[in-house]
Amino acid sequence: MMSPPLSMLRKYKLLDPNLSEGMSWQNVDEFNTRQETVKCVVVGDTAVGKTRLICARTCNAYLTLPQMLATHIPTVWAIDQYRIHKEVLKRSWMIVDGVNVSLRLWDTFGDHEKDRKFAFGRSDVVLLCFSISSPQSFKHCKTKWFSEIRQYCPNVPIVLVGCKNDLRHIYRDERFLELCREKSPFVRIIQESDLITREQGRQLANEIGAFYYESSVLTQYGVGTVFENAVRLALIARRQQRFWVKSLRNVTSPILQVTLPTFVRLSSMSVHCFLRFLYTGDLSIITNEIKEDLKTATNFADIVELKVLVNNIGKNNLDEKHALRDEFYKKLISNLKKICLNEQLFVDVIFKVDDGKCYAHRSILMARCAVMRAMFGGDFRESTAEIIPFPGVTKEAFDIFLHYLYTDCIDENLRIENCLPVIELANRLCLPRLISLVELNVVQKLSALKAKGISLNEQVFKLLEPCQVHNADQLAEWCQYYIIIQYQDISLNSPKLIRCLHPDNQAYLNKNRWPPAQ
Repeated sequence: MMSPPLSMLRKYKLLDPNLSEGMSWQNVDEFNTRQETVKCVVVGDTAVGKTRLICARTCNAYLTLPQMLATHIPTVWAIDQYRIHKEVLKRSWMIVDGVNVSLRLWDTFGDHEKDRKFAFGRSDVVLLCFSISSPQSFKHCKTKWFSEIRQYCPNVPIVLVGCKNDLRHIYRDERFLELCREKSPFVRIIQESDLITREQGRQLANEIGAFYYESSVLTQYGVGTVFENAVRLALIARRQQRFWVKSLRNVTSPILQVTLPTFVRLSSMSVHCFLRFLYTGDLSIITNEIKEDLKTATNFADIVELKVLVNNIGKNNLDEKHALRDEFYKKLISNLKKICLNEQLFVDVIFKVDDGKCYAHRSILMARCAVMRAMFGGDFRESTAEIIPFPGVTKEAFDIFLHYLYTDCIDENLRIENCLPVIELANRLCLPRLISLVELNVVQKLSALKAKGISLNEQVFKLLEPCQVHNADQLAEWCQYYIIIQYQDISLNSPKLIRCLHPDNQAYLNKNRWPPAQ
């Protein structure tokens, strides 16, 4: 099986120019931890984009439009690239649902059956590729390729991939048409009737028992999604044979590819305004020029509050606008709590605290906490780590902290007994608002117990000095006030509590006690 010349890979930025051909697997013990190796074979007609898709994954290749339209030279990505180039071996590593995976991609010629027969051996998953602008390559997926795959790999899962997804949106673009004419005055221009729709792709995938995804090397759309879900299919198939392997138990089913075709036809200003509302509930930058575009996006997304606000642009009913925004905020907070905290979807960072692990999302942490923004955005080890040690914090306190960041509210699990670790964490991460909300919540609880005639002596003495240390001044003052008005009773029945305080606190309380000392 031949490989593209190294000079060609460097020319099109498919390999780091600093890599040498003599590099081998020596000194790669750092990558030899326990892992699953997945062999993924890529097949399909010639010139559908198989090799470029592989290079986009293995070499982080980014191609320009002129490079994409360059004359096709049949090449194949050789498996020995993982042995020759250390950087390619590094990029083969990925973590899918907690499983360490080394993804080994096998490219094939579209017209060399003998080479393909060799490639199919011991494969874990097969990518069946076609070009969305080539009805013939799409037809061959069922009439030619599916039968060949099942001949050599009867039980291997298949992923159907529509390559060159970008052509669906740029086939009428003037720059694209100009480059096509420069390539050859006789080149056939792509027609809308040539394009394979997503519905056609999904229908074929259902017929052959495969999952369907689309990708574009030009825009990088779907490249990661294709390979990540191909690995999931391979691991699920492997789990059926190795059911005792614990690491495979958490592998989930392939995720459906989300598409937003409506936004392709909108202006960047319209999309920016729409996204601004989703993140903040704010429509202050909206103008009449983008009103129709916003209506299109709103109908697609089906957001009731945004529909009403867009239709009422130009009206000065501020009370209605504020009510709609508040209602949207409530839904946003509820969804964040459900999706991010309860279901823990799309997690990209794990904090290892004293008694467990807490799962979170970097973007939200960075948006809500300046310390987290500095930690993840700077040149610290934590900026790239997936598991971050966070000593000196309990899981309960960290969960309450995360609940605040995601909802801007205090978790109902906060109690008088467990508020101090939360206050300490909030002070450590420079979150004065969280401290204030905890103080308010605890004072309300203490006041309710006091109204019932319940003694709070133990609680207030336990809270007083830690609150002073960790800048919970309002709660500390409330505790001082309680001790001052109960000073006589406490000094008679529990004098040890007062003697355990710092001398400055003892002096302050004795000076301000009520009734005053005679």
